[in-house]
Amino acid sequence: PGPEKYPHLGHAKALILNYELAKRKNGKFILRFEDTNPELVKEEYYKVMIENFSWLGVNWDELQYASDNMDLFYKYGGRILHNGNAYACYCKKEIISKHRMKGVECDCRKTENKISFEKFLKEGSGIIRLKGNMKHQNTTMRDPTLFRFVLKQHPRTGKKYKLWPTYDFQNAVMDGYFKI
Repeated sequence: PGPEKYPHLGHAKALILNYELAKRKNGKFILRFEDTNPELVKEEYYKVMIENFSWLGVNWDELQYASDNMDLFYKYGGRILHNGNAYACYCKKEIISKHRMKGVECDCRKTENKISFEKFLKEGSGIIRLKGNMKHQNTTMRDPTLFRFVLKQHPRTGKKYKLWPTYDFQNAVMDGYFKI
C-alpha cells in the first residue's frame, strides 16, 4: 500500500488475498510500502497500517519500504537514460498532455538531449520520461514519466532525495530486482 491515507476495505481485501495465496503456495508474503511520493506520504499512515494489518491476522515474512531503495531506482534510471531508452523532458504539463492525446513526440524527445542522470539530478527541474510508443491506444503508455522532482520532505528519508520515481517505475524495478 501507499501510506497516503488510512487503510480501508480495499487494502484489507488485497492484503488478505495475497497473504492467503502466499500461504497456500508456500510462498513468501512481503508487505511493501510504496512510499515514493513525498507529497502524499505521512508517518501516521505507516503506523496505523501496520497495526491494522496485524489486527487482521496477517503476518508478513518481510517488510519493505520502497523509499529504502532510492539508490536502486537511481541506478536503473541512469541506465535507461544512458542507453537512450528515456529522456529528460522540460515541457509544461499541459503540453505533455496535449501531445499524448495527439500521439505526438515532444521537442525534448526529438532533440536527442543526451544527459547523464547525475547532471539531470543537479539541474533540479524537468522529468524523466520513457521512450514509449506515441501511437499506443492507451495514452498513459505514451512516453510515461519515470522520475519527477518532489521537494517536500519525506517522513523516512527527510530531504535526502529530491528526484523520486513514479509508482509504475518503482514497482517494476522492485518486482524485477526482488524476483516478485
